[in-house]
Amino acid sequence: MLLFAWAILQTFFDDAKTIARVLNLTLTARSKHADNPIPLAGIPYHSLDNYVAKLVRAGFKVAISEQIEDPRTAKGVVKRAVQRIITPGTLTDENLLDDRAPNHLVALCPENVDWKTGRIGIAIVELAGGKLVAEMIPMATLLDDLARIRPAEILIPESAIDADQSFVESIREGLGAAVTPRPGHVFSRHMAEQTLHKQFGVSNLAGFGFDDFDASLSAAAAVLDYLNETQKTALSHILSVTPRHADRCVMIDQVTLRSLEVERTLRDNAREGSLLAAVDCTVNAMWARRLREWLCYPLQDPKEILARQDAIAALLTQPDRMRAIRDGLKSMGDIERIVARLGVGRASPRDMVVLGRGLLQGSSLADVIGTSLLAMGVSKDSSLDSQNGAGEADAKEIPDSSARHESVKASKDLLQRPSFLPHRFGASWTIPVNRGFARTHSRCFAMPASSPIASMRNSIDCVTSAPTASSGSRTINRGGPSHGD
Repeated sequence: MLLFAWAILQTFFDDAKTIARVLNLTLTARSKHADNPIPLAGIPYHSLDNYVAKLVRAGFKVAISEQIEDPRTAKGVVKRAVQRIITPGTLTDENLLDDRAPNHLVALCPENVDWKTGRIGIAIVELAGGKLVAEMIPMATLLDDLARIRPAEILIPESAIDADQSFVESIREGLGAAVTPRPGHVFSRHMAEQTLHKQFGVSNLAGFGFDDFDASLSAAAAVLDYLNETQKTALSHILSVTPRHADRCVMIDQVTLRSLEVERTLRDNAREGSLLAAVDCTVNAMWARRLREWLCYPLQDPKEILARQDAIAALLTQPDRMRAIRDGLKSMGDIERIVARLGVGRASPRDMVVLGRGLLQGSSLADVIGTSLLAMGVSKDSSLDSQNGAGEADAKEIPDSSARHESVKASKDLLQRPSFLPHRFGASWTIPVNRGFARTHSRCFAMPASSPIASMRNSIDCVTSAPTASSGSRTINRGGPSHGD
């Protein structure tokens, strides 16, 4: 659907009839008295975001065409060009996105010509976050994995007219995602290598953790090609492609995910009433998205689960510190998506103010967290002090495992007091089994419990699980779900 940008964004012919029907607009015409009047419908420019959001939710792709020369100096018709194509998987605007849910674009590339045999290369990116990951997965688990990812749009290679389309139809029906066929040559190895090398400025991909070139990297290149085509701008915030290791987490099939109502209810497919809605008392949108990942991709390593519980227990016994952390996160803003808008050249002045405030807040937030909390799960000979310049007293607050167990026991005793939860945190208390959240209160901040935990102090990522402009480190939750974190 093509929109021409003037004071009013106008559409013509069949596009005009479509948006008049979908958006309930008045359909008029240009040259009304001519033999063949041209259907016309318009959208006020200041209301563009609201109407575009409705079109995208209805499954349409929207192209914005703008003038590219000064009308005062132009000779003849003013030149126009498509400046941006908005699709379900390429949203970055704050008004078009759900701030508490990811918006993933996925590309699939079969190892063989037939979808039914061999493995499938999958690449996942969130343009609003800048994370690109890739993995080879068995065809048997593909639909279950896609159900957990919940992509907004899926790219697949174009197929012959007489090819079996049953797999594509199962994706459309089961996931409700937009499926976009792409030219087969963008998935070819030669084209993929050129695209990836150009994007990351490298001559080979060995440094990113890929031993051999496979179909997952072809899928990653197809994602970048599609983003370049639709965004019409540099993708400077996508800095690498990372191997994804979903097998490190408990694999939940799509039937179980729906039956347990982990993130959507069975009755009306709504977030309200699900497990996620019940436990999500986060105060920052970045952490709300990470909480959703933790629930859909539970940890399976007992050490990581216990380390996460230890961090939670430490916060429960220090409510003042937890309150200070929550206050800091509340004022930090959605740094992850602001940085993404910077990367595609669409950041607003307001974004820059929020980003600056968030980066300043991150520095004081690291001091509030402190080394004693981060020492959970770190061995005695850890280089925590030397890395962070922490005082010896801080490092010895929880010196050994026996003290840690006492801390856990004290927190459990505290939580058993009838008046404690409503007064301190509210009335919600949940014990999800085998989800890496065992015995976590809904208002707790469960710190990422991966090794090395000590590096959490030096990075805003450790709290928000989002990359920021002030931190050179990548997010450290290596044992978490994930999409390459």
